[in-house]
Order: sequence, then C-alpha cells, then structure tokens
Amino acid sequence: MKLATPTPKVYIGSHEESMAKALNLGFLILFITLPIILLQQVLKNEYVSASLVAFGCLSAIIVRFIFVRGFLRSSIYLFVLSFTLIVTGICTFGNGINDISIISYPILIGFSSVILHRKELYVTTALSLIGVVWLVFGDLWNLYDPIAVTNSLLSDFIVTSTIVVLGGYVASTLTFNMKTSLEKAQEQTQKSRKDSEILGSEVESKEQIIYEINRKVIDSLRFIRGFIGLQENSTKNILAYQSLKIKILAVETIHEQLIETTNYNVIEVKRLTQQLIKKYTHVKKLNIDSIGLSFTRRFSATMDIDGAIALAICVITMIDSIKSEKLRFQKDLDQLTIHFYTDKNDDSHVKDQVLLLMIQQLKGQIQWSVENHAFELLVPLKRIES
Repeated sequence: MKLATPTPKVYIGSHEESMAKALNLGFLILFITLPIILLQQVLKNEYVSASLVAFGCLSAIIVRFIFVRGFLRSSIYLFVLSFTLIVTGICTFGNGINDISIISYPILIGFSSVILHRKELYVTTALSLIGVVWLVFGDLWNLYDPIAVTNSLLSDFIVTSTIVVLGGYVASTLTFNMKTSLEKAQEQTQKSRKDSEILGSEVESKEQIIYEINRKVIDSLRFIRGFIGLQENSTKNILAYQSLKIKILAVETIHEQLIETTNYNVIEVKRLTQQLIKKYTHVKKLNIDSIGLSFTRRFSATMDIDGAIALAICVITMIDSIKSEKLRFQKDLDQLTIHFYTDKNDDSHVKDQVLLLMIQQLKGQIQWSVENHAFELLVPLKRIES
C-alpha cells in the first residue's frame, strides 16, 4: 500500500472530502516523521521508546487501511485512542510529566473534535486526563521512574517540530472546515430565501386566480339571480322562482366569504350567517332588524365549504318558508343547534325537497321544540383542518 496517495475516491464529492484531504496529509506527515524518530531511538539504544514508536507506525498503517475503505470517523477515533496511549507510554519511559510529548494531548483532542461525535470526544478527553493523572501521581507515588531532564537532543527537536507542525495543521484544518461550513450555510440560506420568494410568488399567483374564479362565480350567480327576477314577473309560479333566488343567494354569500379569506377550507358560521341575513333582508326589501339574530356567549363554529353551502341553504329556506323573525345559534361540544322562532308549528312549512336534501347532506335533523316554541335544526360539527 502506498503511503503518499491522493485522497481516496470514496470521499470525492461527499461532505467529508475536505476532512479526508486533511487527514490524508496528516498521514503523510506521520509516515515521514515516525520512521525518523524510530531510527533516532534505536541509535540511542532506547529500545522501549523505539518499541512504542514502532507500535505508533503500525497503528498509523492500520488506521490508514481503515481510512481508505471509507470509514473516516472510525479511523480517526482509533487513531486518537491509540496515539493517546502511545504518548502516555513515551512520557512514562521518558521525562514523565515534563516530557515534550505531553503537548500532544490537546492536539489529539482538537484533532478528534473536527469530526467525532460528542460521546467519542468525551472518551478521548477522559483518556488524556487519565494519562495526565498517571504521569503526575505515578511520579509522586514512585509507580514509575521518569528520566531526569538533561540537555536538549536532536530527537527533542524532531519530536517538538512534529508536534508543532501537527498542531498548526489541526488549527488550519479546524479553521478551513469552519469557513467551508459557514460558506455552505450562507449558500443554503440564500437558496432558501430564493425558494421562499418563488414559493411566495406562486402562492400569491394562485390566490389571485382563486380570487378571480370566486369573483366570476359571484358575477354569474348575480346575473342568474337577476334573470330569475325578471322571469318571476311573467310567470304564475312566483313562489318557485323566489325560492330558487334565495338558494342562489346562499351560494353567492359563500363565495363572497371565500373572497375575504386566505383559508379556503374553513367558513366561519357566525360571519356567514350575519352576511346571509343582511343580503336576504336587502333582496326582500326588509328592515335589517326585522330578523333578530343572536349567538350564545363565545360562539365559535366553522364548517367546510360543502357543509357551509348546505347550512346556508337550510337557514335561508327556513327563514323564508316559516317567516321566522328570530334566530339563535347555539354550539354544544360537537353539535350546532339553530333555533327558528315562529308562531307556526306546522311541519308542512319545512317539507321543501331542497331543504330536506340539504339537511340530509349535513347529517342533521329538524324538529319542533314545544318548550322553545321554535323549529330546531341540529347539525353535527366535524373538526376542520385549517
């Protein structure tokens, strides 16, 4: 296996490419410096230290083998653990806590922080602290005999230079990765902003289209209602034409509600009814106060479009057929109750086929309340997603 090779192809084009390039260069530095340190230790007849350095060379080769197979995080984790142990061993058989190699601890921790997860980083940090504890207290309790510090040697220069180079390399790698991550984050932010603007313009365009459709529907319904108004003057069946007009008026009111909202799935019952009564009294040329409309305290109910259309036709048909002059809306949990107060309790006034069809569509029922002296329209409410 070649020691100095380009970045493995498995990392090319991935988010790990920059880190893989940095680690690849780190291996190159190790494969150059470790043999030099090993030769220096052998020439000094320090075979124990030489054995530790040889173990470091073997560990670097194994880690490199794992690295080229695409296991980046695992290779760094193994590298940091093995070299933390090697540094502890070198310091133990060297100058102890005073050995220059001890500055490798923070460099290894910084190196591992580039890519390891938090738990793995905790393990490497704890291992370094254990090494420091061993070097300090082991010396104090005479558990090992460190070599006294003497004059500087060539090996000290090599070791120190290697550590400084690796430290600077780790710092530059951290800086480069942070800068790269920041640039990518900025690019993603700009892209997200552009996507948001495009989506916003599309939503605005769709809302404008929906608005125009509702407006066209309203205009068409008004035209039909006006045409029916002309026809009812020239026919004997005036009541049938008037009944059709108020049903069209109910659908027209729904579309007017849709124009005024951005949520096309939900219709507010209270607002719909108020507008419906207002339009009905206007078409019938009645005083707006001629029909009393009231709601229970904190009344709030919503329906989907189909349900709202059916409800509007039911309400407007009931008012027109029984001539109710007072309405009260009441909501109890998941049921809506509408009281149509009237002096007429004859069911024949509520046998309109369209009314019965709309009540069936609402899955509701209508009944006469002797206690309230009113017809009661009971409508189950279902939850509507906004």
